[in-house]
Amino acid sequence: MTMRAIGLRRGVLAVALAASVIGACEPRNGPSGPLGPNGPAAPLERPIQSASATQTARGIQPAGGAPPAASAPAVPAPPVPLGSSLHGVAWVDDRTVVAVGKGGAVFRSNDRGATWKRLGSPTREYLTAIASDGGTTLALDERGALFRSTDAGSSWSKSALPPPRPSNALWSNGHGVIYAVGGDVSILRSSDGGTTWSVEDSGMPHSTPDVTDRGFSFNAVWGRSSGEVTVVADDGFVIASPTGTAPWQHAWSGAHKMLHAVTGDGRGGIVAMGGALVTGRIGSWSARSSDLDDLLLQAVWGDDHGTLVAVGSRGAVARSEDGGTSWRRIDSGTTEALMGIAGRGSAIVAVGLEGVVIHSSDGGKSWSGGRPDGG
Repeated sequence: MTMRAIGLRRGVLAVALAASVIGACEPRNGPSGPLGPNGPAAPLERPIQSASATQTARGIQPAGGAPPAASAPAVPAPPVPLGSSLHGVAWVDDRTVVAVGKGGAVFRSNDRGATWKRLGSPTREYLTAIASDGGTTLALDERGALFRSTDAGSSWSKSALPPPRPSNALWSNGHGVIYAVGGDVSILRSSDGGTTWSVEDSGMPHSTPDVTDRGFSFNAVWGRSSGEVTVVADDGFVIASPTGTAPWQHAWSGAHKMLHAVTGDGRGGIVAMGGALVTGRIGSWSARSSDLDDLLLQAVWGDDHGTLVAVGSRGAVARSEDGGTSWRRIDSGTTEALMGIAGRGSAIVAVGLEGVVIHSSDGGKSWSGGRPDGG
């Protein structure tokens, strides 16, 4: 991904998220250092505070809806920040979760997101994406470098990606097939767990004014076990393939806004989010208004039964039980922007700026703040 594209994408986020995104746009630390658990780790950016209490779900009724309960639950204390802004999170197994972010920060939880320990950093660059493929964890940095770990983030090895080295998002089917997407309308595919990669022809031109002058970017990727893969992009564009390989179909959804996140709706369709809500299937996409139009949503997770949980600006958490048709806002206990989310069954973890981590054990109905291990 070109530095120009990175700058544009960060600039748009800064405007949309206001002060909460400034932390993500600060200058990065120095060049990459040694790899492994004894490699360089960026210092904590703020003191550790006291542990937080459980966050309780609080629905915000849309205009004209039913009145709230007579006695609303008390708003709990905010989650304890881990110290570094976090951008991505992935489950390694049923109890182990790894989060990555600013300055090469790597944190791991061995208790489903309740407590976290900082690990050695494989790089000083911003780690923008993470995915788990069986026993291998993969992370991307903002310059398109790929790092692989076989011990849940304790140590890392650096792998080479072919140009144009995408840096925005990773997705794995859990069985060795991995996709990486980013700027320069790039899609990379691996069929051996990230050891080797091939460049997919997305069908989008690399040299039009839309791409070179404005830094057009692919922002998120998601797929099915059937092989179908969907990529979402700037300006409401959706790129998809029923086989996960060329030819790729690209279409405009009708939204004039960035799409940052994509997942299945549990009913055979797709839900994409960002500055707009887009739903559909390959060959048929539409943007529609919703109660979430005032939010910039950064990430979404869904299960196989139609439950979706989205996170974004101002600590927003929204939950749907009908494949994205209707949504209920949930109190997250934080006003920091939440940038990444991952779930495993009813357990869900979301991470954000200023090192905020929240976790849920009931499918996103209520949330607790994560805390440092031993904190």
